[in-house]
Amino acid sequence: PKGVLHIRSDADWAQINDPQLTTFCVHAGDYTAVGSLRLTASGDASTPRVIRFYDGKASSPAPWRRAVGDRALVARLEFDGASHWIVERLAIGKTTQRTNLVRFAAGATFNVVHRCLIETGGGGGGQISIGGDDNVVQFSVLRETIVSPGDDNHCIKISGGAKRCRIVQNEIYDCAGDGIQVGSAPLPAASYEGTVIAGNDIYCDKHCGKGEN
Repeated sequence: PKGVLHIRSDADWAQINDPQLTTFCVHAGDYTAVGSLRLTASGDASTPRVIRFYDGKASSPAPWRRAVGDRALVARLEFDGASHWIVERLAIGKTTQRTNLVRFAAGATFNVVHRCLIETGGGGGGQISIGGDDNVVQFSVLRETIVSPGDDNHCIKISGGAKRCRIVQNEIYDCAGDGIQVGSAPLPAASYEGTVIAGNDIYCDKHCGKGEN
């Protein structure tokens, strides 16, 4: 169909910002060799740009319920000034580096991460680093950041005064730092207004020692 690209190889990701394309159907595979995927193009409220796992079925299990080899795995996503994207059912991670795996830069707005699996990585900026307004992380699993002595490796960090972000209905566990951190104290009165954090299950059962969580 017009505007749709099926991603089956590393080379296909080179078209991710093509203005003629709006929907990217990602087949199972390990695409981490591509490195960080930088999103710069934008959709709009009526026609968002969509990246979603595709296996040809009407309904498909979330990535954490799929065998490792049956996931669509990417190394990292960066929303660089990009708005109105929906990213659905991808697995993101597979690194031993202390780095964010999903980054919403300032100016990246109205993006949604939905039913994704984010694991490994971490850092003071979080596995997911949110610096833009009106971004959403929902119904996803974030887990098992790296552990680095003397460092916090948060799962989610909202910073830069980002407003109206929504962190809802996620399972967040084994973060070697905070599950969710909003800014740094003391917070300016007008910062982070409209932020919603609700319905998340945050816990640890591996490496939550003194000074963690």
